Amino acid sequence: MHLPFGIHCNNVFRFLITLVVAVSSCFVSEVCSSMLNGCNMFQGSWVYDESYPLYDSSKCPFVGGGFDCQRNGRPDKSYLKYRWSPTGFKIPSRGDAWKKADVVIFNTWHWWIHAKKLQPWDKIQEGNMTYKDLDRVVAFEKGLTTWSQWIDKNINHQTTQVYYLGISPSHYNGTEWGSPGKKTTCANQTTPTAGSVYPGGQISGQPVVRKVLHKMTSSVYLLDVTLLSQLRKDGHPSHYGNKEHKGVDCSHWCNAGVPDTWNHLFYASILPRHC
Repeated sequence: MHLPFGIHCNNVFRFLITLVVAVSSCFVSEVCSSMLNGCNMFQGSWVYDESYPLYDSSKCPFVGGGFDCQRNGRPDKSYLKYRWSPTGFKIPSRGDAWKKADVVIFNTWHWWIHAKKLQPWDKIQEGNMTYKDLDRVVAFEKGLTTWSQWIDKNINHQTTQVYYLGISPSHYNGTEWGSPGKKTTCANQTTPTAGSVYPGGQISGQPVVRKVLHKMTSSVYLLDVTLLSQLRKDGHPSHYGNKEHKGVDCSHWCNAGVPDTWNHLFYASILPRHC
C-alpha cells in the first residue's frame, strides 16, 4: 500500500509531511512521546492575547492564496488573537538556539477518509491483493504500519530525529462542539471552543497513530496537536479560502493562525527545558 503523502509546508508556517529542516541538536529520545521533560505542551487552552498575530500575512510571501483569509475578505480578526497556553508550562520564544541537525516530520490522515468525488484513488492494493475499498481506519493503520517499518529500517537515528505531526482536525459538523444541527460548520465561527476538552471526543485515527508509534523500535516524537486544533473551530478559511468566497473550507487553516502554534510547539520540543 502506498501512503498518499502530500507536501504542506513553508518557512514559518505549515509543515505536515516529510519536511527536513536545520534545527537544534537537542533531540528528544522518547518513543511516541508528547511530553517534554514531564511537561505536556499539548494540554491547555486558548487565551486571548492582544500582541497576536505574530506577523502580518499580507507582507509574507510564504502564505498561499487559499490560506490568507484576511486578503480573501474575512471580516473578523479575533481568530488571530488567540495564543495557546499549556497547563503549567510556558512555551519558549524563538531565538538563536538553532544548530545543524537533521529532523524529519511526517503526517497523514485526511486523504484516507475522503470518499466519492474527493477520493483520490480507484482501488487499494496490499501485496498481491486488490480491493475496491476497505474500512478507512483499517486502511490507515495498514499504511501507517508500512511507513513505520520503513522508518525502522532506513532512518539513522544517531543523526536524524523523527517527528510525527498529529492529526489535523476538520470542523464540518457543529454537533461535535455543541452547536445544534449537522449543517453547522466552521463558517462564521469567530471564537475557539472554551476550556481544555473537546466535546466531540477524539478522532478515530488518533488511537491508530499511538498504537503504530508504540510498536516501533525507532525513537519518534509525537507532536500531539490534535486536541488544541480541535478547539479552534474558528481558525479555518471557511468562505475565505478564495476571493470569490466560493465553498466552505473547514479542513485547512488560515495563516496567521493555528499552524504557527504547531511550529512553536515543535521549536519548544527541541529545546532542553524543565517545567
